[in-house]
Amino acid sequence: MSTRAVVRFFRTDQETIDAAIYHHSDGYPSHMEDELERFLEWNKREFPGNEREDHASYLAFRYCVFLAKGLAYSRSGYDYDGYSFGIVKPDYSDFAYRYDVYTFNDKDERPMIVRSDGREE
Repeated sequence: MSTRAVVRFFRTDQETIDAAIYHHSDGYPSHMEDELERFLEWNKREFPGNEREDHASYLAFRYCVFLAKGLAYSRSGYDYDGYSFGIVKPDYSDFAYRYDVYTFNDKDERPMIVRSDGREE
């Protein structure tokens, strides 16, 4: 069985989630935390001066682009196949791990990633 994960994006000054991205596999922290860090680094390189790290919905869309372009890696060795990730409702609950990406109003403050074990909820 795959280790499913969900990545939720929202601003620290709001209580609602802007977007949630589902991962069908490779949801373990050893993979996902590295992938999210690489995504934030890619976002800065790809869009210098216009990273939009203070806008959760823009950041979530760019994360989907990062995944679809195959810039993320998979331990199982396959490229994007059309079902390995997708957009889900913010209250989606069929996952082993959740990663919350908090964005801030201050454009100079880097987004914060917080992990939780989905089985606890």
